[in-house]
Amino acid sequence: MGGVMARLEDLLEDYATRPVPDSRTVGGLRVGMLYAAQAFSVPGLVTGVEIAGALGLSASLVAFLAGGLFLTAVGSVTGYIGARVRLSSYMLIKFAFGEMGSKIVNFAFALSQFGWFGVQVYLFAQAAQGLGAEVLGLEIERHVYVLAGGALMIVSTMFGFKLLNRLAVVIVPLMIAVMAIMLYLALGSQPLASIFEVPGDLSVTPGQAISAVVGSLVLGAILIPDVTRYAHTWKGGVSASVITFFLASTFVYIAAAIPSLVTGEGDTLRVMIGMGLGIAAFALVILATWTTNSINLYGSSLSLSAVLSDVRGWKVTVGCGIAGTAAAFFGILDYFVPFLIYLSVVFIPVGGIYITDFFLVSGRNYRLEDLAGRPAWAWPALTAWAAGSAVSYLTSQGHLVLSTIPAVDALAVAAAAYYLLIRLRATK
Repeated sequence: MGGVMARLEDLLEDYATRPVPDSRTVGGLRVGMLYAAQAFSVPGLVTGVEIAGALGLSASLVAFLAGGLFLTAVGSVTGYIGARVRLSSYMLIKFAFGEMGSKIVNFAFALSQFGWFGVQVYLFAQAAQGLGAEVLGLEIERHVYVLAGGALMIVSTMFGFKLLNRLAVVIVPLMIAVMAIMLYLALGSQPLASIFEVPGDLSVTPGQAISAVVGSLVLGAILIPDVTRYAHTWKGGVSASVITFFLASTFVYIAAAIPSLVTGEGDTLRVMIGMGLGIAAFALVILATWTTNSINLYGSSLSLSAVLSDVRGWKVTVGCGIAGTAAAFFGILDYFVPFLIYLSVVFIPVGGIYITDFFLVSGRNYRLEDLAGRPAWAWPALTAWAAGSAVSYLTSQGHLVLSTIPAVDALAVAAAAYYLLIRLRATK
């Protein structure tokens, strides 16, 4: 019995609090495919449709590309760090924020991703129930989809990167094929030149559109070390960012935008049903939510593992998953979403701080044994975090305008504040 449990523990080992060994690493393409699954989520489709409806296709393409390039730049830097150090983003945060300071940051990350896991389980059940009834004639209660979806995501996430990566290798090509077919049918029904002539309603500015593209995936760019720590080389970490934030996300936005402009329909799933792709729409919802939400749960378990270092990672995953599914089942998430949206403003500055610490303060040298010599409360990081969060909130609410892209402002202010505070401390 002991031998069986030991083998099970080894199978579930995901190196939540220690570096990934060379023997467990994979190529950059496989890492990129896992993270690219996030781009195919329903919120990604909505972003593409809404921006195209507001700006028209020409200006939307500029927003998609500009936002994608910024995310790729940030994700390439953080992905490089993850591949070099082989630690999760939550362990990287410890070097800049200290053992105790990082617990606050990581708990906030865990709370957010746990909350969004529950939200996505509920949205999955809602969409699957509606599509199942309309496309397949299935009359199934929503709570059945909640329980089945939650269980599916928990089990797949328990096995960590290994299983999620294998799923992505199969699922991502299927999602690309579905989106490509929809795009092909839309382009076949109307000349591309006439699609470019469809006007937008100008409900958002180009700067706001770029900000929406950045905001939709910037947390993923900050947390990409969670998967690039499995890359063979730092080049694999960078290529994973390019695949995710430039190639996959741009493709998804365009593939959602063009059919919407052709049909005048703002719901991508309705567009697919109208094109005779109802079963594909049903499959897309299941596959996209499964992979995306498994990554949410994966991140939540990694962040809590950094706080609860004595608890095995897979046990944390099961606990978070059950709690999130229960929240979705009992419908309490309606009261939680506004809090999650406000909480999101505190995450973006963290990326600027740990990037600055790695390159400009620590000399690209992170070793776990060095953590004991660092302050438990790293006040320069905590102060810069507060400054960046304040800027993130003010710019996102329109009370302050710097670059017109709140994510850029928050990253830049937090990075600059942290570096200046470190230099000031060094001169004392």
